[in-house]
Amino acid sequence: MADNYLAELSVMFEIALKMGETLALEREYNNFSELLIHRMGYDYVALWLKEDGLYRLKFANPITRAERVVVDEGEEIVQRLKEGLPFKADFGEPGFADILQEKDIDRGSLAVFPLTDPEGFLKFYSSSGLRDKDVRQLETLVKKFQFVIRGCAYYERALQEIALRKAAEDSLRKANLEMEKVLEENKAMLKKISSLNKELEDKVRERTRELEETVVKLREIAIRDGMTGLYNRQHVLLLGEQAFRDSVKLDRVFSVIMIDVDKFKRVNDTYGHLIGDQFLEILGKRLANSLKHTDLIGRYGGEEFIVFLNCGKARALEIAARIKQNVAGNKFNVKTGVYLPITVSLGVATRRPGDTFVGMIKRADERLYVAKRTGGNRIVG
Repeated sequence: MADNYLAELSVMFEIALKMGETLALEREYNNFSELLIHRMGYDYVALWLKEDGLYRLKFANPITRAERVVVDEGEEIVQRLKEGLPFKADFGEPGFADILQEKDIDRGSLAVFPLTDPEGFLKFYSSSGLRDKDVRQLETLVKKFQFVIRGCAYYERALQEIALRKAAEDSLRKANLEMEKVLEENKAMLKKISSLNKELEDKVRERTRELEETVVKLREIAIRDGMTGLYNRQHVLLLGEQAFRDSVKLDRVFSVIMIDVDKFKRVNDTYGHLIGDQFLEILGKRLANSLKHTDLIGRYGGEEFIVFLNCGKARALEIAARIKQNVAGNKFNVKTGVYLPITVSLGVATRRPGDTFVGMIKRADERLYVAKRTGGNRIVG
């Protein structure tokens, strides 16, 4: 069972790392859908985005399965999307026909995941059916892909703004040429033309400044997890691997801590996903406050987090104990009258001679699995 879990984790890790390599939506979708089809065995993946009040098919893989390209507000699938939660239907169920916009589908399961900013949905089809575990895995990947779609949309807007700025600069150059001709004929217009020229240059500078700020915001979006404010998986692994290589090169100690919330599904099932999301936001701040600013921490996926430390085993275990105490020692106030007693399990691994970066993470993850299997709220190192 552990081997299957690690294999599935490896595939999801591979898919997550491939996301966000470009800022081109079509390329990102193609990479994402191809990996789901060829690495996870899905038969069909489609992306729909809302444009002018209607949901329109943006991309489908394979495209030959697409039957329709527009869904209007009156259809049943739109009513389900307004609930803001993913849903699944199996062939033969009444709901299956309501969300079917594809052809040649006569068995299996469909799953739909709503998107926001931009608004739309992702649809997945598997001829062999979908288990609850499959839906949870897809939900994890969709949340990551939502940030990729958002980044692509912002990037396209930035490109449009840049094009407008360049057009403005071209217009300014042409205007200057015309102004020079006028100056030759009537030097009395010099002061007025100079003033207008300065006003145009100021506007172009202001637009350039706004675009530079947009680029900075895009970079921050690309490296941060939107819910917890910690580094996202892709960026924390990138920084962690750089720190690991430095430790090998300089022969310094290096450790990794894997953290997972105990029985988090019970929180979502009892209080709902909104309370679960609010809990993760508070947990992210509490984890960050347990570390130094030089330590690296990021959201690994779902309710799992990862920490990279430039220290040895004894110090890493002390830090893990501090994290465990900071989480378990204070209940989480997520709503008036709602205090959640939450604990975490932790797996700790320290670099050994001949270790690889992936091998260290795998060892910490295996120890985390032991901590959870033996009751949770404990550290295995």
